[in-house]
Amino acid sequence: MILAKSPKMLILDEPFSNLEPIHTEILKAVLEDITERLQITCLLTSHDPNDTLSWADEIIVMKKGRIIQPGTPEVIYHQPVNEYVAGMFGRYNLLTPGQATLFGIEANEKDVIIRPEDFTISTNSENGVSGIVKKISFWGSFYEVEVTVDDFKIIVRTGKNEWRVGEKAFLIAI
Repeated sequence: MILAKSPKMLILDEPFSNLEPIHTEILKAVLEDITERLQITCLLTSHDPNDTLSWADEIIVMKKGRIIQPGTPEVIYHQPVNEYVAGMFGRYNLLTPGQATLFGIEANEKDVIIRPEDFTISTNSENGVSGIVKKISFWGSFYEVEVTVDDFKIIVRTGKNEWRVGEKAFLIAI
């Protein structure tokens, strides 16, 4: 990396690609220090949500040279304008209006995108939608539990695994 004397902006193209996580964190700290010390903006491109969500003040999602959605990381993640944007920032569930209604979600005749962590899973049937656990995946700091409800699947993210494949479970949208 070469810095000009008194730059106004730092432009980086995929600066964290092919780096081990520990080196990515070191480079992020260095870049944060440089931009704060020099009071400059850092503009970077990335295909990895881990590079942007915790670090950016503003994100612009582009596709084929066109802006699809600008916004804060929170808005981009929780209120994506379409499946493309949702998929760029991680796993999601796409519910039809009828499926959304099962969970008490107002759909306004549109498909609804809901993140796996926006569901809870329980053995208690109270207020829950019944399903069958089909798959459990360990991701380090969380588990993803795939539950089939009627003829569609829901992915739930949870901190601990209390489930077995084939077991009945109840889902609640939070």
